[in-house]
Amino acid sequence: METTESPKSSGLPRREFIKKTATAAAVVASTSLLKAPVYGQNQAPSANVTGANNRIAVAVVGLGVGIGQNHFNGIHEKANENNTVMAAACDLYSERRDLAKKAGLKDADIHLDYRKIVERKDIDGVVVATHDPWHAQIAIDCMESGKHVYCEKPLSRYLDEAFQIHDTVKKTKKVFQIGSQGCSAGGYKKCADLVKAGKIGELVWAQAWYSRNSIAGEWNYPLDHDATAQTVDWERWLGKVNKRTPFSQEHFHRWRKYYQYCAGPLGDLAPHRVHPLMLATGNPQFPVRVVSIGTKPIHIDKAVEGTPERDIPEHAQVLAEFPSGFVMMITCCTVNGSTPGLSLFGHKANLNIDAAGGVAVANLDQQALMTGISATISGRGSAAIENSGSANFKDINVSGFHPDGRGAAFAHASGRRHHRTGGGRPDRAGLSPVRAAARGPHPVAGVIGQSATAGQ
Repeated sequence: METTESPKSSGLPRREFIKKTATAAAVVASTSLLKAPVYGQNQAPSANVTGANNRIAVAVVGLGVGIGQNHFNGIHEKANENNTVMAAACDLYSERRDLAKKAGLKDADIHLDYRKIVERKDIDGVVVATHDPWHAQIAIDCMESGKHVYCEKPLSRYLDEAFQIHDTVKKTKKVFQIGSQGCSAGGYKKCADLVKAGKIGELVWAQAWYSRNSIAGEWNYPLDHDATAQTVDWERWLGKVNKRTPFSQEHFHRWRKYYQYCAGPLGDLAPHRVHPLMLATGNPQFPVRVVSIGTKPIHIDKAVEGTPERDIPEHAQVLAEFPSGFVMMITCCTVNGSTPGLSLFGHKANLNIDAAGGVAVANLDQQALMTGISATISGRGSAAIENSGSANFKDINVSGFHPDGRGAAFAHASGRRHHRTGGGRPDRAGLSPVRAAARGPHPVAGVIGQSATAGQ
C-alpha cells in the first residue's frame, strides 16, 4: 500500500488533524475533566517519528463480517478522499487476517495480538470493532499508548468497565467516540438546539424504537466452516468471559444470542436510539432510576432447524428517569420490524426525528395551545447523514458536530459522548441503585440498560 503519496483531495493533512484533535482535547481539558496525555501536550504518538507521512494512520481491531470489515474497507477505499492510511489490522481468525493482506497490508502490519498495535508509535487512531467483552480493554490500552479511539457500541460489556473508559479519557486526553455513527446526523443537533432555546418548553418524556424481524432469527448469521479451533485463537477471543465454553461455530459467529458475550438487544439495538436521543435532549444526564424488561414471545430459533435457542430476549424495553423528572422509553425488538422515529415531548411542543436521524419536525402540543401556551418553531434538521457504515475521518470539528450533519470519528472531544454524561462522573458512594451497580461486573449497554445476568 502506498503511504507516501500526497493526497489529492480536501481531506485534512495529518498534521492538521493532529493539531485539531489536540485543540479539541485542550478545550475539554480546560474544564478540568482531563489530565496530561501520555505522549505530550499537542501531538499524536507518531508526530515526531522520522519519516512519518502526512496522512492519518488508522488501525482496525476486529475484522468480522459486517461492522469490522465495513470499517476496514471504508477507510481503505476512501483513503485519498479522507487523507487516511490503513496502517494495521488485527483479528483472531486467520481467514480474516488474510482478507487484510488481500487489501494491501503487509504481513508486518497484520496482527493476531492487538497489543502489537498498541506498541506502535506510528498509529494515530484505532477502530475497535471486536465483540463486546474486548471493547473496554482494547480502548483503554490504545488511549494509554497515545492513540485516539473510535469504539463500536456498546461502550463495554460490564458496567464498571464503562467508568474505567471514562477515567482513561480524562487521564490521557485522547479523543474517544462511541458508535453508532448515526449520532452525527443533523436532526439530533437541531433538536438539541431547539430544546436548549426553550422552544418546546421543559422536556417531559421521550421515546424511540429500534426493531427488526428476520424469518431465520436475528443474529443467526451463516456459519463459516473454515472457522475451527485451529484457525481461531479461541481462548484469547473469550477474554475475561467467566463461562469458558469450548470452541463453537455457533458461539463464534452468533455470539449476540448469548449472555456470555453481550447484553442482547440492550447492547446491540438500544444504543442506536439511546445515544442520539441523549444528544437530542441538549443536556445528557445520568439516570436516577432504570427499569428493563425482556421477553421471548415467539421463540424464533425453534423454527430454524439445527439452531440452538438464544438465551437473550427477543423483545426488550427500557424505562429511565432522569434528575429533572424527564423520562425516556426505548423499545428494541427482533421479532417485529416496526421502527417509528424518535420523539421528544415537551410541555409546549413535541419534536419528531425520522428513522434516519436526518430531519427534525416540531408539532405544537394541542393541550398547550388550549391553555394559552404558544411556541413558534421554525427550521428543519440538516441533511440526512452520510451513512456508509464505516468510521468517517474526513470532518474534524471541535464542537463535535459538522455543520452539514456529517460525522467524524475521533472528532468529538467536547463531551458529547458517554465519557461525559451530564455533569461528569460523580463519586460512586451514596449513588442511586443504577450507579451503585458499578461495583459488580454487570453487563452494560451504553449509558443505561443492563442485563439481569451478571458475571457470565
